[in-house]
Amino acid sequence: MAQLRNSTMDGLLTRVMGQQPVPLERIGSDYGAFWIPSTLLAPSSRGLLISAGIGGDVTFDQALQSLGYRVIALDPLPECVEFARQHLDPASAEVLEAGLWSQDGHLTFFAPRVAGHDSWSAINIQETAVADTVDFAVITLRSIFDQYPDARGASPSVLKMNIEGAEDAVLFHLADVPVLFDAILVHLESLSQVRLRSPVRFLRQMVSATKLCRQLRGLGYRVARCRNLQMVLVPQVPR
Repeated sequence: MAQLRNSTMDGLLTRVMGQQPVPLERIGSDYGAFWIPSTLLAPSSRGLLISAGIGGDVTFDQALQSLGYRVIALDPLPECVEFARQHLDPASAEVLEAGLWSQDGHLTFFAPRVAGHDSWSAINIQETAVADTVDFAVITLRSIFDQYPDARGASPSVLKMNIEGAEDAVLFHLADVPVLFDAILVHLESLSQVRLRSPVRFLRQMVSATKLCRQLRGLGYRVARCRNLQMVLVPQVPR
């Protein structure tokens, strides 16, 4: 049932945004891999990857770093930040202890259903107890570019997000960001993690996702791939 729901949404959101076929490659470990346009995998001394939601796997980030990309990685959990600092080359990586969100400051995150997992969520996609919360620092994409102004001229630029439902809030404010990314790699967990016994919540998220895709289309993005609500977005006219 979940697979049918996801495949139906894949088709709907692709139709709403329009498709831009490009060759893709899957980079990273079985757990931490993402699809990315093949044209962005040439060595680049000016490439930029903003990687939000590090968790315990930075194999994708390491792969782009090995091509010369600068990595700006962030996660609200101290243990994930420490992991990234241990496994990314500090010569071309900055690691921020913050979640990615639509405003700067601090935000309440909800614990995952499985104790010890790193999937804390700002929108409580796993529907855990309200008492199981912690406040973490959050930052906007705009503030990241303000903090690292030289990143504005990076080419190519990639945004990768695995942020437990916060992706909607970030993408709805993409117009505030001073760059057009060459690729946005995102898992729409706000949809894929909604339990099937919560149809009203899913319908709300579906309407929101459709509105979001229309807005992204207006910014010039199209869908290169959408499978199981894991999306690769690219500009309609490549830079």
